[in-house]
Amino acid sequence: LQEKLHKYKNRPLKIGSFTACSNVTGIQTPYHQLAKIMHQNGGFCFVDFAGQRIPWTDSDAGTTQYAEIFVGVLGYSQLVFAVALRSQQLEDWLDAHVRMLAYFGGVPQLLVPDNLKSAVTTPGKVPDINHSYQELAEHYGFVIEPARVRRPQDKSLAEIGVLLVTRWITVVLRRQQFFSIADINSAMQVLLDQLNQRPFKRYEGNRRERFEAHEKTTLAELPLKTFDIGRWIHQQKVNRDYHVFVLGHAYSVPYELTSQCVDVKVCQSKVEIYFQHKLVALHVRSFVTGGATTE
Repeated sequence: LQEKLHKYKNRPLKIGSFTACSNVTGIQTPYHQLAKIMHQNGGFCFVDFAGQRIPWTDSDAGTTQYAEIFVGVLGYSQLVFAVALRSQQLEDWLDAHVRMLAYFGGVPQLLVPDNLKSAVTTPGKVPDINHSYQELAEHYGFVIEPARVRRPQDKSLAEIGVLLVTRWITVVLRRQQFFSIADINSAMQVLLDQLNQRPFKRYEGNRRERFEAHEKTTLAELPLKTFDIGRWIHQQKVNRDYHVFVLGHAYSVPYELTSQCVDVKVCQSKVEIYFQHKLVALHVRSFVTGGATTE
């Protein structure tokens, strides 16, 4: 297996398939050792949200909000990443992945998420991946393989990562008072570094040392171009005034597209409009409800 992995090291995706035992010879396959080798070669990353949230006070609104905690774990070194987010909505989900891959300094071959709506539109044997999430995967060059429904063993490392983050980070930070998500993440970074430097109980060293020594070089390089985080809105009909309404604001398109249906990608600072997969209009995003942008 090591020879094959070395031979095909330049392939972006490597999948191993093994039988537990030969029907002819009866020889059992050392699949635990084989799985270890596959994990060691930049194979897997498991992602999930933790159950416990961290409260923070919104000074402007005078209310208590709760930060969601996103957790990612690499398969071989078990290096843990965690970040506080405003919600589990799509934009925050994508932003967490961008931050996680920057923290790792590279890209694993396979990401295993749970079946939340931001990741999987329709779960099943052949799951329907959220369009924006798939676009993120294509940008970075990884494959999305959601865990099977009601199969926690498919994401056991994510469960372990959530447990560790809850025990060593969330419980500690819930005793403190915060006034922004940024404050939570600043405090979390210190505890996260401490967590990754805690010695293993069953292995020598710690997560950070194991990652630097064995797994870091197996990750693919980060793309030079940054990813535009956005939400896709499909099949929006163009009105007679050759404008299409997007989140309460009207944006113009070429007049030839009147009465046609277009796909819209809403990013943080821009709106892209596509017709038959071709970009036909690009606008600066406006947050004026009921307004119109015409170019």
